[in-house]
Amino acid sequence: MYLPYGLGSASDPADYELPLTAYRNGTVYPADDYQIPRGQPMGVLDQDARPVRISGLERYRNILLGEPAANGEPVAFIDEEVIFAGYISHHYGHFLLETLSRLWAYKESELRIVWAAGRNLTEWSHKLLRFLSVPHKRHLILRQPTRFAKIWVPAPGYIIPDHFHYRQKDALATVQGRLGEDKIYLTRQSFTGGFYHIDGEAELTARLRDKGWKIVTPEGLPIAEQVGFFANARVIAGSKDQRFIPACCARI
Repeated sequence: MYLPYGLGSASDPADYELPLTAYRNGTVYPADDYQIPRGQPMGVLDQDARPVRISGLERYRNILLGEPAANGEPVAFIDEEVIFAGYISHHYGHFLLETLSRLWAYKESELRIVWAAGRNLTEWSHKLLRFLSVPHKRHLILRQPTRFAKIWVPAPGYIIPDHFHYRQKDALATVQGRLGEDKIYLTRQSFTGGFYHIDGEAELTARLRDKGWKIVTPEGLPIAEQVGFFANARVIAGSKDQRFIPACCARI
């Protein structure tokens, strides 16, 4: 179901505190397809089987939160206090924005982290989480609905398209940045065809290189090196689609 968005102001995120609420005997329902639940239950239900609003997947000022199953009963119980992390995406961009959106809450916690997902973390996502100081041993990925003695549910610190709370920003700020001299263009030329094809990008990158820009293919670099480029550059540019190319070329 869709619920109205209302966690605070995107323009001034420091004017409120992000909610972090504990629920005794809360049940977590893993979602196989976190983007389109198609009527399946997903997220956290309280002890009375009511959906916990802030456990939903939020984007574009809506909350996607699955209804409880018809039988309403969890099939497992873990007598443990845990913290809810959200949903796992294998898309790199959505992983950064949505899978990590509750990092602000669980990064400093010592509790085990519960993922409402029927899918594993990938090798690169494990590396990224370790880079953010979240060790492998803390992750608990559910295969079935599970009730916990106590579960902490944090609100997301990032919501597509424009909600970015300062506590989430601070949690992601693993590397100390400095304003350097590099001008960096992020290219997707390694992808062939389809969504990632950008007409004219080869000509654009050649012209940028002549102007002293560094052309970077992020997915071919280790995570620490990717972060280093972002942390120390003066200018970072990229293209969303081919409509960007003519405007960019006109400014070179």
